[in-house]
Amino acid sequence: MPKKIPQPPSAFLVGNVGEIDPEFPLGSFERLADLYGPIYRLDIVGRKQIFISSQELVDEVCDEKNFDKGVQGALVELRNLLGDGLFTAYNDEPNWALAHQILMPAFSPAKLRSLFPNMHDIASQLILKWERFGEDYRINAAHDFTRLTLDTLALCSFDYRFNSFYTEEMHPFVEAMVNVLLEAGHRSQRVPIQQSLMFRTTRKFHQDIAYIHELCDQIVKTRREQPTDAKDLLNMMLNGRDKATGQQLSKENIRFQMVTFLVAGHETTSGLLSFAFYYLLSNPYALQKAQSEVDQVTGGEPVTLDHIFKLPYIDAVLKETLRLQPTAPFFTRKVKATEGRTNYIFKNGEYEVGAHDVISVIIGKLHRDSKVWGEDAEEFRPERMLEGKFEALPPNSWKPFGSGLRACIGRSFAWQESLLTVAMILQKFDMEKADPAYDLRIRQTLTIKPNDFYMKARVRKNVRAPRALSVDIVGHKAAKEAEVLLKETITGSQDKGGERKLTILFGSNAGSCESFADRLASDASNYGFSATTATLDSATEALLSTNPVAIICSSYEGQPPDNARQFVAWLTGPSVSDTLKGVKYAVFGCGHTGWAQTYQRIPILIDETLHEKGAERLLYRGCADAAGDFFGEFDEWENKFWCMMQDKFGAGSKSTQGTSTADDVDAGSAANVTSTFQVQVLSSNRATVLSHQKFEYGAVVDNRELTSNVLKCGGMPKRHLEIKLPEGMTYRAGDYLGVMPVNPIHDVKRVLYRFKLPVDANIMIKTEKRTFLPTNLPIPVHTVLGGYVELNQPATRRQLDTLRLLAPAELQSAFSRFNDADYNTEILNKRVSVLDLLELYPAHPLEFGQFLSMLPPMRMRQYSISSSPLWNPSHVTLTIDVLKSPAISGHETKLGVASTYLSRTSPGEMVACFVRPSAAEFHLPLDPTVPIIMVATGSGISPMRGFIQERAAMVACGREVGKALLYFGCRNAEEDFIYRDELQRWTALGAVQVRPCFSRGSGVPTPPASPSSYPDRPTQHKYVYEAMYADREELKEMFIDGARFYVCGSASKLAKSVRETFIRIYREMKGVGEEEAQKWFEELKGVRYATDVFG
Repeated sequence: MPKKIPQPPSAFLVGNVGEIDPEFPLGSFERLADLYGPIYRLDIVGRKQIFISSQELVDEVCDEKNFDKGVQGALVELRNLLGDGLFTAYNDEPNWALAHQILMPAFSPAKLRSLFPNMHDIASQLILKWERFGEDYRINAAHDFTRLTLDTLALCSFDYRFNSFYTEEMHPFVEAMVNVLLEAGHRSQRVPIQQSLMFRTTRKFHQDIAYIHELCDQIVKTRREQPTDAKDLLNMMLNGRDKATGQQLSKENIRFQMVTFLVAGHETTSGLLSFAFYYLLSNPYALQKAQSEVDQVTGGEPVTLDHIFKLPYIDAVLKETLRLQPTAPFFTRKVKATEGRTNYIFKNGEYEVGAHDVISVIIGKLHRDSKVWGEDAEEFRPERMLEGKFEALPPNSWKPFGSGLRACIGRSFAWQESLLTVAMILQKFDMEKADPAYDLRIRQTLTIKPNDFYMKARVRKNVRAPRALSVDIVGHKAAKEAEVLLKETITGSQDKGGERKLTILFGSNAGSCESFADRLASDASNYGFSATTATLDSATEALLSTNPVAIICSSYEGQPPDNARQFVAWLTGPSVSDTLKGVKYAVFGCGHTGWAQTYQRIPILIDETLHEKGAERLLYRGCADAAGDFFGEFDEWENKFWCMMQDKFGAGSKSTQGTSTADDVDAGSAANVTSTFQVQVLSSNRATVLSHQKFEYGAVVDNRELTSNVLKCGGMPKRHLEIKLPEGMTYRAGDYLGVMPVNPIHDVKRVLYRFKLPVDANIMIKTEKRTFLPTNLPIPVHTVLGGYVELNQPATRRQLDTLRLLAPAELQSAFSRFNDADYNTEILNKRVSVLDLLELYPAHPLEFGQFLSMLPPMRMRQYSISSSPLWNPSHVTLTIDVLKSPAISGHETKLGVASTYLSRTSPGEMVACFVRPSAAEFHLPLDPTVPIIMVATGSGISPMRGFIQERAAMVACGREVGKALLYFGCRNAEEDFIYRDELQRWTALGAVQVRPCFSRGSGVPTPPASPSSYPDRPTQHKYVYEAMYADREELKEMFIDGARFYVCGSASKLAKSVRETFIRIYREMKGVGEEEAQKWFEELKGVRYATDVFG
């Protein structure tokens, strides 16, 4: 007997409307699919609807013998605009068959070929706009691609020009269309009585429809008054006849068909192009392959019709884009009406649907079915569409254009237009995200598009590209002048004042490398150089030999930073050969030895690749370890860098002539500090609020203790925070939340006391140097000290030199001692800051402006999210250690900057934050039945809690999930066994089995109220690796069943011991040696074994 289709609990009258986010319904439907599985039912204000998402079920409903299109919900409301046009007609309406027969010839291969010149015309307007607006212009991708596709559709189909590229604002048609699409969706979710009271909204809805209809009627009127013999779509509508009956389309139906094509014909294609460039710019390897394909196929000549059918990789990019983001995210089916049929039972016999049930296919979930697409289904990988793989897919696995007779009639039109547009853009420009940190956000009407996605377009250099467009429209001379201007913008030239030019390129996620780049640029004038800074991505295909280049870059789990990904892909790609000869460079890398396997990977790759491909290395690569003397190592490298630069290139007008020594550089640094900032203390005026460009503001919802503030067992107190994310920000279990903190008020007051500044003082910073601080405006001193600078970083050797040079004679020896053999033990290891030293030596005459100029910028902190979007898609939780440690004086307390800041926030308080995706492998398997083994200690339980919470939510909705084990290392069962009650509930639910280990105190926690529910069996082991080894037979079985392994905690302790345990178990299981076991483990990492570790 078929099972009941799962359904969330319903509310009176409105049913399941409360489950649906009215601004982003797609996200709600996908979330419900994660919770309830591949089929579920909703009651939407009395309308029953079934949603499916697996290839197995979709394949059945695409069978034209048993199912056909269902028109329901928003489509019914959209009939107010589209009537019985091709998209919204009911299956038994005669106008559908009539229009389909008359209009199909408009999309024949021969007809599409004839439309190519018009498509090229509109695409050229887009290219010209971007070229004229320049490389700093922020391109709103969705807006400009909407202009493109609307104008293309109108010109090709109706010989009508909207001329969208000649106005700043979008054409009124677009606004009216968006309003109608949004309102149609909203109307479908309202109860009748509610809708009847929406007087103003209803009036606006019908006014927008009337405007669109009038526009179409005017186009028809013009054509009737000025007829042509064009064989375009409009003439087919006006003059076409059914071959059998001779019947023509009615005047009303012509209007409906025109609107259908204008709306559906451009809206989905503009979304496709917008998403395609988002994915290309987020995956530089794909961008490089696509651009190389265009270059190879076109040979620098203008893109032709023949070219676009020789671009298999770009074709694959478009297919992969529509797999991940089908711009029309649903299609609907219903049981085909036949005599006597009342229902349909799916082949597996599990579910039954009635003849009146409408079934919505969630295409995005279908396209992520791991049984078809694999465990990397969330990843953008165009290669899955090449070499026969696309053709070999199971039937009905890829359905972005709908299904059967009612599938999109204009698919080939959209595909030709998209191939042409992508090819022309990549041939002409190097594209980049305007904000490298942008993560995809989606705006939904009835279709979907990226929200607030901006790009920049830089005219390509060092490639053969067609000049025809620039020469014909703006002239060859103007084009050459633009090229020279662009080149100088990126690479610079010899300064007329005699200074030598230096280009500084950085790749940075957290901001450290960017701050080092700014500091290097700020110091440049002291040595006779004029420096410009830019992202590494801005130097893609533009790394010229005009000036020496300093590159400062980090790695992010072995991958390039967001604003260096295109550069690295270009540098390591096949297109770079001898183009780097003459480039002179030096590389400095930032990293953390806690990530030993990928430490300095990208800086090393850049340095070695530049050298291998002909560039001249000016200085051996420098490196800074965030686990050590991070800032001091940069100071040391910078000293060597300037000595090399003056020796190699000579000094400019502002530098002392001759070769500099290290002592000269140190003295210059001290002089630089004494003159960098002039600070004027002003009257109180607290009006400036700190802002960071990459961050948005989330609201604290909850902040509670997980442990007491003082733990007898040692360790740090822990807290749980809940934060409401900024609107549109999304996450997955396992991701990170980046937070921009504020210094503890205690430390700010220490500075105010040291320099005798009033707490309500304003300051104004004036400097000719580059600085991250706000200049030339009054700003509260506590705002600068609280949010702009790091107060507790260990003093660097350079800072100690400055303090020594400015100190009176009686203090010189003390600072010399610190900067000599005792530096590591007395300063670095004890994390003694400049502020600490000034308090130790209150007689030091350092002025406030000098102190401020010595400090590094406040940096972002990153925390693993400890929740799942299945719990709440718009809220995240954090599990934090509140860091406290004794200070050098013995009676002060060192406070962790971010943890103290977060621990003291209150509900309602705003926190600057953003979501950063974790490594692809540190997410749950797409198939929830895959077993998982989680290992964590302390606050390292954060991502594991999110994983368990996600699986528990699925279990609560009736889904089957795989076995899950959690090995959780604590110190004491009664003091720091955090989330104990939650883990007990989730264990009782069957979502997880918990194996706690206690390194201090009792190994068995106090029995719960229900002894059978938790733990599944108590452990007497102190450490998790001991418990894992004891459970090795169970772990072997889970490994054979395909289990995935996750580790979060200390790199030097937990990760190391777990690794050794895994290798030991494998050696014993297989009877192999250490070397073979190590090789096996390395192959396992990144595939089935993922770590999130810290120093």
